[in-house]
Amino acid sequence: MEGNLRSIIDNVRNMPKNKLFLYLFLFVGIVGGSVLALSFLQKETYSTLFSGLTTEDASAVVARLKEQKIPYRLGGNGTSIYVPKDKVYDVRLVLASSNSLPGAGGMGFELFDKASYGMTEFMQNINYKRAIQGELARTINQMPEVKASRVHLAIPEKTLFMDREKEVTASVFLKIKPGKMLAKEQVAGIVHLVAGSIEGLKPEHVVIIDASGKILYRNGDSNSAVVLSGQQFELQKSVERKLEESIQSMLDKFLPASKSVVRASVELNLRKVEKVEEEYAPQKTVISGEKKAKEKAVTKMASAKAQGVPGAASNLPKSSAKDAKAGAAQEPQNKVSETEREEAQTSYEVSKTVSKIVEPFGDIKRISLAIVVDGKYEKVKGQKGAEELKYTPRSQKELNDIKNLVTRAVGYNEERGDKVEVLNLPFEAETGQDERVLLDKAERKDMIYNVSQYAFYVVIVLAIFLFIIKPLTGAMKSKGTKKVRELIPVRQEQEESQAAVASGGPQTALAGVMRDKALVGSIIKEWVREGT
Repeated sequence: MEGNLRSIIDNVRNMPKNKLFLYLFLFVGIVGGSVLALSFLQKETYSTLFSGLTTEDASAVVARLKEQKIPYRLGGNGTSIYVPKDKVYDVRLVLASSNSLPGAGGMGFELFDKASYGMTEFMQNINYKRAIQGELARTINQMPEVKASRVHLAIPEKTLFMDREKEVTASVFLKIKPGKMLAKEQVAGIVHLVAGSIEGLKPEHVVIIDASGKILYRNGDSNSAVVLSGQQFELQKSVERKLEESIQSMLDKFLPASKSVVRASVELNLRKVEKVEEEYAPQKTVISGEKKAKEKAVTKMASAKAQGVPGAASNLPKSSAKDAKAGAAQEPQNKVSETEREEAQTSYEVSKTVSKIVEPFGDIKRISLAIVVDGKYEKVKGQKGAEELKYTPRSQKELNDIKNLVTRAVGYNEERGDKVEVLNLPFEAETGQDERVLLDKAERKDMIYNVSQYAFYVVIVLAIFLFIIKPLTGAMKSKGTKKVRELIPVRQEQEESQAAVASGGPQTALAGVMRDKALVGSIIKEWVREGT
């Protein structure tokens, strides 16, 4: 052990100062780097708890973490919170149990968990409204496109007079996640969700806006002219978009990418027409009803009698009364007459056909398509020897083939006035060349970075091998050569040298020495050590 130490000390003393300083620098660097690496490895790693928070949400979460005495860190200008990696899920569960998650929508019906007997009716109504707003916001936040939301309700006081009652209204504020968008059906779903949760609230009294102030749902009946015109416009744009995507996908199969542009204009029949037609056929008649009546009447006609004031005959003399009786006996008796009538009524109906015709809504009235196709480019050598792109327009046959394919794909109908135009125009090639140059530079930069990274690792490995491993092995080998030299008797060397001189001079002596392999190996190792 002492011999090893002495040999190392001797090597250090005999080493040049520049090499000694270099070794010391490398030793300190390796030791310091190892210490820093160990400190980073043993250091507790933090993971993201929440990111993209608002100031209010971040302050609420931080306050809760301080209460639980959980270490945390802030980042992203206070919008991100980091906690130890092994506590991320536990902290989230704790915050969820206490309703402290960001974007939770505020307090819900847990406001009434702790009853306060001294609370007035006004405060109870305020808390009830707050609870409903919070519960609605929580429900809306469950949608994957919504990042946060707030609900505001205007519930008027009830009165005894019907003409003085006011309508209940609601406003919803939505903060949409980046890159997301709510469909019209989803917006309508939110409207009906809010309207169905509040007594007396109608869907037309709900307003929805997003974070940029854009109105997503406008007041009014769904059958109003404004709403219907908006729906018709969206229907037309969706048909045009589908046509463009269909044709573009077909062109991309045989044309290079970004070498064609398709634009469509579609005119739709957006009128709802219902027709009721009645057609009569006079040749076809049918008896619809028949009525017969028979009437017979018998009439008796009585004779004429004297008229006058009753009791007049009693006032006449007896002879006059007798004459009157005789005249009455001589008058004829009563007459009888009979009448008979028959009536028949027959009703005829003319054949009638009633047709109700509903014309199709949203059918295509006219299609107009415009297609621009780029030409061909070939690489040629310019005047200075640099490669340039030469533009070659497409033939008329190619343009006609493209037009025929498009007309068959969209259902071209000349009778309704459809039009399809295909033009061949050169696209801006300089922009494409600039983009290629930028892409080449970026790729070259990435390649240089990757190569330099691997080269740096190789240099570190070589430095460790040349300046640490090799000197140590050299020191151990020098110790071995010294032991070999001690084992070779000095006397034998002198005899061999004298014999060599006597026999053949220096060359013979050198040949004798070269026969000793152990001696030659030790001499070469010593030279290598001294050279390093």
